[in-house]
Amino acid sequence: MAALSAMTRSFFAVDNDDARSDSRLLLEWALGMPMERILMLPNTPMDAAKAAVLKEGFLRRLDGEPTQYITGRAYFYGRAFAVRPGVLIPRRDTETLVSVCVDKIRPDDKVLDLCCGSGCIGITLSLETGAEVVMGDISPIAAQIARENAALLGAPVPVKEGDLFTPFMDEKFHIIASNPPYIGEGEEVMAMVDGHEPHLALYAGKDGFDCYRRIIPKAKEHLHKGGWLVMEHGMGQSERLCVMLTEQGFTRVETYRDMEERLRVVAARWEGL
Repeated sequence: MAALSAMTRSFFAVDNDDARSDSRLLLEWALGMPMERILMLPNTPMDAAKAAVLKEGFLRRLDGEPTQYITGRAYFYGRAFAVRPGVLIPRRDTETLVSVCVDKIRPDDKVLDLCCGSGCIGITLSLETGAEVVMGDISPIAAQIARENAALLGAPVPVKEGDLFTPFMDEKFHIIASNPPYIGEGEEVMAMVDGHEPHLALYAGKDGFDCYRRIIPKAKEHLHKGGWLVMEHGMGQSERLCVMLTEQGFTRVETYRDMEERLRVVAARWEGL
């Protein structure tokens, strides 16, 4: 339809690499129907109210606001998750971490999603495997959105609020999955990300390893023998992270690439002392 083409051209004109997907998502949001349905009704006129909503979303996106915050949802592992300012937007790269965990989870395992954000990792693992999953985040906003997503998607996943392992002092797990903050000072970050997404979920000190330095030693106290610590990381961090895990006594340190063939996830097994 004309509105879709016009938005796409406008986004391309300002060098938006996601011009097509942003246009489709905004149109679906404004009309309240999936693109498949919209394309079946190409000549249906848009009423004034929906046109106004679409125009507002279009202008907000042109101004640099992420589409996911405008529409209030982000797609992850085939499901729609609620998102809004104050929580990190789920990304396809993180689906690699989920796939690694799915392959390692056994039917009776207990799983922790640490630094859960929107809950996309823990909720997906619960729904994909049926395992017992709990989630935690230091951000009250993220914890609340994770609870909303668990209810929205019908996942029996409780959420605790607190700094890293603090809410899980006496608990042990078979899998600890985490996508912690890992951007260091001075690293190049897209203006849209830095300007809109929560810095608490993005930045981790001068070198980006502050959270890893805290997670890895404490994870040993919260893993059953034979359990796995599975973490996402940034570009160029894999080798150093593997060394840190090995030095802390983890074994079978494994690395995994994302869909763009970039090293993205490390998994390490804890065999106990």
